[in-house]
Amino acid sequence: MKAGRVPKSIEEEWLIVDEKGNAIDYLEVAARFLGWDNDLKWKWVAIALHGALYGFAILALKRTAPKCTVIEQRKGKEYLIDIREAIRRCQDTNYMNQFTGSKVLKLSLTEKEGIEWLIQECRNNFAHFQPSSKGIHIPSIKTAAGYVLKVIQFLAFESGNVLLEVNEEAQARKAIETIRENL
Repeated sequence: MKAGRVPKSIEEEWLIVDEKGNAIDYLEVAARFLGWDNDLKWKWVAIALHGALYGFAILALKRTAPKCTVIEQRKGKEYLIDIREAIRRCQDTNYMNQFTGSKVLKLSLTEKEGIEWLIQECRNNFAHFQPSSKGIHIPSIKTAAGYVLKVIQFLAFESGNVLLEVNEEAQARKAIETIRENL
């Protein structure tokens, strides 16, 4: 994160997290879980990849106008848009064409379905677990994870809307490479 910018005394007492550090942390956590020798790792990989996808989508959208691109009004209160809306907006030129070199996310129907499956069937079912017994096909998690990684890679490095410091880019690339190698 930004430990170098915080006085040592504060650093020891506070956890400092920003949007970029949070998105990268989710990627690194997914990579670490893949090192487990336990099938439950796939639950945590799905949850972590969801967090990374959501984080990088928000980063790509908020680049020049944070409030109007990622915040919505509901019942008089401000809320962060949900992951589905963030992905939808990443596919919209009105939100993504922020700079001369900006690019819009393009997804095939198969990729959209795979990402939605990871969000709903994996992440949401795991994060909001209700007493039950559920089987989830591991090869399907791997396939959906590949789609999610493709989107994260595009948003982080190709969209032209996410500015990462050299060390942040290196961390994200290393995590993505580790995840790909272990899927």
